[in-house]
Parts: sequence; structure tokens; C-alpha cells
Amino acid sequence: MFTINFKGKPNPKNKKQVKLEMIFFRTNYPRAIKVLNILALYKDWDQTAQCFKAKDPDFLEKNEYLLELKNKYHKVALEWERTEYNWTPVQLSRYFETQKAQKSEVKVLNVSQMIDLLIETFLIRIHKAKIWKGFFIILLFRYQWRFHS
Repeated sequence: MFTINFKGKPNPKNKKQVKLEMIFFRTNYPRAIKVLNILALYKDWDQTAQCFKAKDPDFLEKNEYLLELKNKYHKVALEWERTEYNWTPVQLSRYFETQKAQKSEVKVLNVSQMIDLLIETFLIRIHKAKIWKGFFIILLFRYQWRFHS
């Protein structure tokens, strides 16, 4: 069994604004908390209904965003429950952060990219290096061997 709830607290920097937290709970596991970046007044937040009151002019947009966010995490948790994956609330709270990080990282470099990476690494170590008819790499290895052996 799991739950995903929202809790609003006064922002420590500005007591009139609300600091929203998304709380992930699963039985026999510690809770995980994710802080949301939503600007609103604390008096417009309804703690029992876990949504914004109609006093706020943008309350529909904010409530829709909260509902979409909750449904997004709820779908992942239901899929994990269906497949009997042993997950923790911390994994669920970081699920979409790790998805973004995995998309941006390159797993395999081709030969030219690797050579470029090595040259950049060596250029950082040797500020003034001379390139003469392709002997650049040999000079770098001699430099490394002389000073680090």
C-alpha cells in the first residue's frame, strides 16, 4: 500500500507564501519528501483538501498541475506494484529526475570523440604544447612518464 500526498507549510523565508511538499509513503518504508516550486499564498492553500482555494486567481492551473504530477507518480507506483517490483518511496520520488539524467548522458563514444576527449584532457595538463607533424601524443606520454613515475 502506498500514498502520495501534498502538504503545505509556511515558507521560512516569507511566512505569507506556501512551501509545498509532496510526500511519498509506502508501508514499512520511511517517507520521502519532494519540495515543489509553486508560488502561492499560504492562506490560499487548503490543507485538508490538498489543493488551492478558489480565492487564488490561478488556482485552476495550480490544482491541475498538482493533479497531473500526482497521477504521473501514481502510474509509476501502480506499474511497480503490478510487476511486484520491490521499490522504496525515495526511488519513486527520484524516478523522473533519473530519467532526465539518463537521456542526456552518452553511453558509447566513437573513436574520434574519444581522441578529442583525450586531447582536451592532455591540453589541460600541458598548457603550452607544440604540435609538429603528429608527434604531439608521443610528447605527452613522455611528459606523463617523466613526472609521474
